[in-house]
Amino acid sequence: MRGRKPAPPELKVLKGESRPSRLRPDHAPRVQGAPEPPDWLAAEEREEFEAYVEKLDKLGVLSATDDGVIAMAAMRRVEIKTLSADIAAQGHTFEGIDKNGNPIVRANPAVGQRNAAMKHLQSLEASMGLTPSDRGRVSSTKAQKEENPFADLKRHG
Repeated sequence: MRGRKPAPPELKVLKGESRPSRLRPDHAPRVQGAPEPPDWLAAEEREEFEAYVEKLDKLGVLSATDDGVIAMAAMRRVEIKTLSADIAAQGHTFEGIDKNGNPIVRANPAVGQRNAAMKHLQSLEASMGLTPSDRGRVSSTKAQKEENPFADLKRHG
C-alpha cells in the first residue's frame, strides 16, 4: 500500500474535515467506553496504559477496542525507560577485546534496542493521534462545537 495510512474519521473531524466524501460512512465506528488493560501487563505498564487511556479520552478518540495498540505503546514506554537507565549506568559504549586480543570499543546493545523501541513507539503514538504533528492538526474547539442546523439560514428583517 502506498502513501499514508488513512486516518480514522474521528481524527479527521477533530482536524476540521467536514466533507462527507472524505469521511468514510462504512468505517467501523468507535466503541464507546474505555479499554481494559490486559492481565499480562506489569504494574508499571498498567500505569502507562491508564495514562494513554486518559490522553486519548481527552482527545475524544478513545475506543474500547484500542486495548492492543495502547498495551504495545505502554510496554514500549516502559522498555525505553529501562533501556535508558541501562545506558545511563553502563554508557553508550563499552571496551572489549577483538578475536585477535586487541582492545576494541563496542556499542552498547541497549542503544540500538532503545532506538528501535523509540521508533516503534513514535509509530504507535502517531497512529493514535498523539504525536506533535498530529496534535498540531487537531483543534479541540472543532471537536466540541456542535453542528447548528440553523447556521445556513439568513436573518430577514
